[in-house]
Parts: sequence; structure tokens; C-alpha cells
Amino acid sequence: MSSQDRALASMVALTPPDRWGKQCVAWVESRDAECGKDAKDGFLCARHATVAKNRWEKQQAKRQAQKQKRAQHRAEHMPDWLAERDRIDAELAKRTQPLTTDRAFSGGVGTGQHRKHLRRQFSDANVERVGALLQRRQTLEAMIGDHDE
Repeated sequence: MSSQDRALASMVALTPPDRWGKQCVAWVESRDAECGKDAKDGFLCARHATVAKNRWEKQQAKRQAQKQKRAQHRAEHMPDWLAERDRIDAELAKRTQPLTTDRAFSGGVGTGQHRKHLRRQFSDANVERVGALLQRRQTLEAMIGDHDE
């Protein structure tokens, strides 16, 4: 049996596929039992194959509508997300940049200016803010996705 036959049968069956036999596996609510007629179309009788196809088409239409709605939402918000990501990148650069790139400046005894910068950079408030910015940036990256600028 094909994967399409399994997919259609799963639209109307309650039992797991490993328990499907040669008879229709569709669940009949009024009898509270499986159909039991001879399967003619994959795992289903002709009647339940039609029911399953109708449910499948309805589900596909619903998925397509959701996909269009997501695409529209994404298109509407993309400029805002890109701008927010740029603001976050600028703030992260400001909060995490070293005072200087000269290694001799931070070696040895150091200076008061350097110690003050390190205390500020590694303060609880700054570390907390950098963490929040990184988390928000990760969320934005997930929403932006493969957007080509």
C-alpha cells in the first residue's frame, strides 16, 4: 500500500496502522466500531475513501490558508524586525566592546580606567541586559529566517 493510502486511512481510523487488516479501518461513530467492509481503495471501503479524501482536502485548504496568513504577517512585520535587529546589534556592540584592543593596556597592573570599564562591563545589570538582548536577537532571527537583505 502506498503512503497516500496510509495518510487517507489515518484521516478516519482510530487504530494504529500496525493493526490494520484487509478490511476497512474507518471508525464509525454511530456503531462505536470499525467499518469492517472489504477494503477496496487501500485500507478503506469506497464510502470511507471518499470521506477521507474530503477531510484531506479540507485539511490541505486550512494549511494553505494558514501558510498565506503567516506569509502576510511576516511581510508586514519584516521591516520592523530588521530595524529592531539592527538596534540590538548596535547596543550589543556598545555593551560588549573592549575599552581598547591594545593588549598591553590590560596587562600587568592595569589602569584605573580599565578596571572601571571592566566593572561596568561585567556588572550584574549589564550582563542581564546583554543576555536579554541576545535572547531577543535569537527570537528575531527565527522570525526573520532566510530573508535576503
